[in-house]
Amino acid sequence: MVEHRTVAPVVAGSIPVTHPKSISHLSFVIGTSVLWTLLLIAAAAVRWPGLGTDLWLDELWARRMAIAMPSAFTTFTLHHEVNHYLTTIWFYMTGPDASALIYRLPSFAAGVASVAVAGLIGRRRSAATAVFAMVLTASSYELIVFSSEARGYSIAVLCTLLSFLLLDLHFERPRRWTFGAYAFIASIGLLTQPVFATVLAAASAWSAVEWWCAKPRSAASAWRTGAPQLLPLTALAALYFGDLRHVVSGGGTGITSFFDAYVTGLAWSLGAPDPATFRVAVAIVAAVVILAGAHVASVASKGAAVFFIGAIVIFPNVAIVLRGSEMVYTRHFLLGSVLTLVLLAYLLGWMWDMGRASRFSAGAAVLLFITANGLHLQTFLERGRGKYQEAILFMADRTAGPVTIAADHDFRVGLELDYYLKRVLGSRPAAFIPEGAWPRGGPAWIVANADHYEAPALPHSVYEDAAGNQYELVRTVPTSPLTGLHWFLFRNRAPH
Repeated sequence: MVEHRTVAPVVAGSIPVTHPKSISHLSFVIGTSVLWTLLLIAAAAVRWPGLGTDLWLDELWARRMAIAMPSAFTTFTLHHEVNHYLTTIWFYMTGPDASALIYRLPSFAAGVASVAVAGLIGRRRSAATAVFAMVLTASSYELIVFSSEARGYSIAVLCTLLSFLLLDLHFERPRRWTFGAYAFIASIGLLTQPVFATVLAAASAWSAVEWWCAKPRSAASAWRTGAPQLLPLTALAALYFGDLRHVVSGGGTGITSFFDAYVTGLAWSLGAPDPATFRVAVAIVAAVVILAGAHVASVASKGAAVFFIGAIVIFPNVAIVLRGSEMVYTRHFLLGSVLTLVLLAYLLGWMWDMGRASRFSAGAAVLLFITANGLHLQTFLERGRGKYQEAILFMADRTAGPVTIAADHDFRVGLELDYYLKRVLGSRPAAFIPEGAWPRGGPAWIVANADHYEAPALPHSVYEDAAGNQYELVRTVPTSPLTGLHWFLFRNRAPH
């Protein structure tokens, strides 16, 4: 029996009817695309000014090591903590005469891309979570600073977010491309900054949990969950035995305690104010965010919760203890900070779905986050990473003869002067005078320095050298939080 279907006649000039749901979906897609584009533009806009700030100690240090290498492969045998492999290779490739913008371009691109990847991670939970994730990562002062610095941290942040996204996709539905992409990205993460090993350890713990929860636990499930870790773990072993175990500390200002360093890192993940009392309070809030956010993450995957706790809390501290150095900085916890922001986005997205009252609270929390980080950003726009070129001009304008400059720390200050002195003053007679070569009457200027997390102030306004020459503090050149060095300019009281 043949079934007959009645077909409605097509009238010439008639307009096909579009289902209201299709129009609504199209409007949603267009609106979302526009919003994401605007957020990415905003992320790029707040990062762009940092590309033009003066190069600071760590950047110049890495640059000097790189341009002295006989080949790019030498980066794997430098055995120094300032060596971030891919960044060192980039310095080597771009050469000694590239601009600060060129040196920092990979970090900038990775910083903006990280905001997009954060959105993709959030979108797997809800549209609101995606927006929150993008807003938080776009406006984070920590991420802004390291997105415009020629070091490996910004690319490591991108690799951290991509690794989480790819592993989450792989455990949800194993595919060859998620397997291969994760293995590749995680291996690249190790080459951007060795601290990425903490993320790899957390990812391996996640794989173990996924295997344990598999039904049935078998060789096949072990391969499915554990195989993505083989390449990055092999890369880590090769880097450890070839370079990392021989790495020496470059020096710096020691910490009072590991606990204090970690608390400060937690506080900076949310953009804490400077006073120590506020940092402790904000660190407590960050701890609550981590625990509550991990619980939200565990609803979708118990392994994901293990990953977050491992990457934010456990493995960074284990790595520092194993490293055995007192030189611990906030940036060593940066990868945990960006994952803390992902957990905060999860919480805010959950609150947004709870109703109007919760939406108000979520909006207020985001506004507070943007304000706190915006205040630090304003300081960064004013101070940069220290205005070393401006300081050199200041000293030169107040010196009648040759501009002779000494320092309380030859390496830290001397590296800046070696790079900028001739670039700023051109053919004018000027020189940095190292310790032991000071003239009898002393140099015209002495530059004292302090780390960025120290107060931009000295307990004294007069400096006296071993020969009895006195120098008066005439200007303080501060740097921004988390980057650069404070400079204190002392002028010789004797006429020069």
